[in-house]
Amino acid sequence: MEKVKVLNWEGKQHSEMEVKPAILKEKLKLSLLHEVVNWQLARRRSGDHNSKTRSDVSGGGKKPFRQKGTGQARQGSIRSPLLKGGGVAHGPHKRSYDWTLPKKIRQKALRNALSYMFQEKKLIFVENMQSPEGKTKELSMRFKKMGWDKALLVDETNQEEFKRACKNMKNFKCLPAQALNVYDILKFDRLVLTPQLLDTVYKKCGVS
Repeated sequence: MEKVKVLNWEGKQHSEMEVKPAILKEKLKLSLLHEVVNWQLARRRSGDHNSKTRSDVSGGGKKPFRQKGTGQARQGSIRSPLLKGGGVAHGPHKRSYDWTLPKKIRQKALRNALSYMFQEKKLIFVENMQSPEGKTKELSMRFKKMGWDKALLVDETNQEEFKRACKNMKNFKCLPAQALNVYDILKFDRLVLTPQLLDTVYKKCGVS
């Protein structure tokens, strides 16, 4: 077990806790992180782009002009992609960009991301994530006192006041423990967790 400090909101050590080294000392594999981030971003794409083919555009019931004698190239329909207002040849159509990524790969990548943050001293445990007033100004002053400019805040309790206060700060994001993911971990400068969510983190990382 690895011992880590738990801080209070004054930036001082509140207590100490033991964490399984499986999520802190994983051997880093950048290609794995790259693959999972690409997978996450691909899943976010709506894929609702669509173009009309010659069978989707209106018109084209008769030949636009006679076959010979006009000096133009022969045409059989105004729906042709060669004509203005015609269909689009080889254009984009609705599709899903998602692909299947094995669960064990996702779990290993999450362990990699947590280990990276720990080794870079960017993984921080705080005693709780509570904001009695639910005010952005109060929470902003608290983060400033801790020296945080950009952080991902993950908690198990999902206190509504804390989430509401955090919502207006573009450099901070509050997530429930179940939504912890590789992309968001790597996007922010710091990862802030509470001791209460460790069991959920172990489960998401496939650590028993």
